[in-house]
This record gives sequence, structure tokens and C-alpha cells, in this order.
Amino acid sequence: MRDFAVSLRGTALVIALTLLAVPDGASAQSSRARDSQQERTRQTPTMRLGLFEGLGEAQACMDAEDFACARERLDRLASMRGLTGYETAQVHRAYGALHIAEERYREAIAAFEAMLMQDDVPPALEESALYTIAQLYSQEEEYGEALAALERWFALVESPSPESWALKARFLYLLARHGDAIEPARTALRLFDEQGKTADEGLYQVLQYSYLELDDVELAIDVGREIVERWPKKQHVVTLAALYGQAGDELVQLALYEVAFEAGWLTSSAELSSYAQLLLAAEIPYKAARVLEDGLENGRIDATPASWELLSQAFVLAREEERALPALARAAELATDGEIDLRLAHAHATLYRWQECADAAERALDRGLENPDDAHVQLGSCLVGLKRFDAARNAFRVAAGTPRSRDVARRWLEFVEAEERWGFEMERMLEELRELERARTAPASPAEIP
Repeated sequence: MRDFAVSLRGTALVIALTLLAVPDGASAQSSRARDSQQERTRQTPTMRLGLFEGLGEAQACMDAEDFACARERLDRLASMRGLTGYETAQVHRAYGALHIAEERYREAIAAFEAMLMQDDVPPALEESALYTIAQLYSQEEEYGEALAALERWFALVESPSPESWALKARFLYLLARHGDAIEPARTALRLFDEQGKTADEGLYQVLQYSYLELDDVELAIDVGREIVERWPKKQHVVTLAALYGQAGDELVQLALYEVAFEAGWLTSSAELSSYAQLLLAAEIPYKAARVLEDGLENGRIDATPASWELLSQAFVLAREEERALPALARAAELATDGEIDLRLAHAHATLYRWQECADAAERALDRGLENPDDAHVQLGSCLVGLKRFDAARNAFRVAAGTPRSRDVARRWLEFVEAEERWGFEMERMLEELRELERARTAPASPAEIP
């Protein structure tokens, strides 16, 4: 909105400069000639010299940013007797310019509306006032009133400029009339092209976002591609990538993210994480792991449990299981419950690290779980690996007390019994073998010597 305020102050200067456009009858004749060439039907009235000079003094004060001086001059002019409608309109117009310079936009609107209520207002001044009123309402974020003023302006002009069509499209978009915004936006773009001008990014974005609001992703992509071709900036490339993702074309989405990454545009945690996820989806896990690891180390990616867990997943998919464990352990440390600890226990189990598995499962139970029976089953299986059958049996019995884990826990209990029996049998057989070995190697007694 700051740029728009600067534009309005520029408008105030233009208004002030044109206050002196009709100093006498000769100038009025010249103005009528111009109006005739523009197919005007109303005559331009004249202004008395005293008023003209007073407006000049007010303008000089405004140029010096002495607004109190300008107001004093205008108040004096407004109190003059016998002002015509045209002269009164010029005074109101000068007040409007002063209020714009002071950034008092409400008062400026009132001044221009008062100007339009006077008799003998030339068409050119009427058009200028209405366009300014539309801009002022926009500055106040009253887009309905802004659009209404602009529509009044459109009713007066024969060939609206591309800038005015663009302004209408913007007002309609801000009023959430997205379907209505498309035609004026397209008209503005066509006129800009015909006149050899370049539309700004904002107009293209109004058109693009209007299509998006209407769920027309394909047309939004078409506009997005044109935006990227004209202004290859981070914002536009990332937006276009998101649109391709919304359309289900993840390969093009990844290609655009690659461009943004190589250009150094992906700097936020969300952007880098999204890029890594796209790499994982495209089955490029090692590069995803590198992006995540570098981002976590340099602080560009937020060190959240989800980020560390995603890094662990990337290492697993890249068949770097050993590097996956520290990342998952870090995720578990940062978590507020035991869910990631439970996943860490499972990861240790796949590498036959039974003690680490049991420790992680116990931490999971200590920190709290939505379904603690899962951790009891995992703990029991780790304890079996450690040959701690009594402790394993206790863990499985706890799990068997819940309906969702009853069957699997009972099967584990049967396995423990079988494993224990087999263990006893193996120990008995080993002891017999040891006895035979000792008998074979023992020295012979004297009675046995021939």
C-alpha cells in the first residue's frame, strides 16, 4: 500500500498543476477546442482571475509542503461570494489535492464528491475526479466503493486504458468476485500488448489467482508459465511448482524445485523439506538425505522431530541404515511422547541390536504411547533376542491383556515356550557331548593298563 500512497501523492501534484489550466477566456477557448477534438459535448466554463491567482498561491504552499498555508488560502477562496459552480468545483478539487498530500484520504474523497455535485463540471475533470476517488477508496481498503467509483468512470469514457481495466480486475479480485475479474484482466493484457506496453506482475497474478479460486488449475498453470518466462523469480517458480504438484505432475514440480535449489532460492525450512520430499517421491533418496542433512546442520531446516525422522527415512531408502539410526534417535530425543522411540526400537531390531532395541522400547513406554501394547510386544521380541525369556514372557502377557494385541502376544508366548524347551534340550545334549568328550580324553586307570 505504500507504493499506492506515493502514487496518490503524485496524483495530488498533477491535480495541483492543472488547477491553473483555465486562467481566462482565451484558455477556455483552447480547452473547448481540445474537448471538441475529443468529442466532448459540454463547454468548459471560465474562472475569474482572482480565484485563479488564489489557487496558484495554494499550489505554491503545497509545493513547499506548507499545508497550513495551503489550507488558509483555500479557506479564503471558499468564502468568496458569488462563486460559480465551476469555480466552487475547482476549490473542492484543490482541497482534495491538499488532503491527498496530507494522506487524509477520507477528507479527499469528500472533497472530490463535493466537486462532482457542482454545476458546469467539465467531463475531463469529472473523469479525473472519479478515477481518483476509486484510488482513494482502494487506499482505504473499501473495494466495493472503489469499484463503484470506477464503474462510474467507465460509463463516461469511450476507450478505457489498459491500466484502468487492470485496476477493475484488481478490485473485483479483492472483492472475491474471481469469475468477474478474469475478463477485465484479460482485456487489460490484450490492450497492453496492442499498445506495445508491458503489464506488471500483479495483473498476471490477479488472473492466475482468480483461476485458482475457480479451481481451474490448468489455466492457472498457463498463466504461471508466462509469469516465469517474463519474471524468473523465486516466488513465481515456487508458485508454479506448487501448481504442477496440485495438478499431479510431480516430475515437473521436482524439475522446477531443482531450478530453484540450484539458484539458491530455496532457503526456508518448508521449501527445503518440500524439495527433499519430492526427491524421495522420485526415488532419489540419497540426494534427499544430503539436502536434509545439510539443512539440519546449517540451521536452514528446523530441527523438529519430523525433520530428523524424514532424514532417517531418506537414509533407510538409500540403504544407509547405520546413518539412519542417529537421525531417528535425535528425532526421538526431541519428541514429546514415545512414538518415535518405538520406531527406533524396531530399527534396532532389524539390525539385531537387541539391547538397544529393548532400551528404546522401555523409553517409549516411559514417555507414553497411544497404544502401549505395541511397545510391550516390541520389548518382548527384543528380550527374546537377549534370551531373557522370563522378562519377555512378562512383556507378552501385558500385551495379551489388550484385544488388539492378544493374538500376536499369545503366538509370541508359544514361541517363547518352544524356544525355552529347545534351549533346555540343547543344553542337555551339549552337556552329554561334554561328558563324552571328557571321558574320551581322561587318562586310563592302572587296572585298565595291560
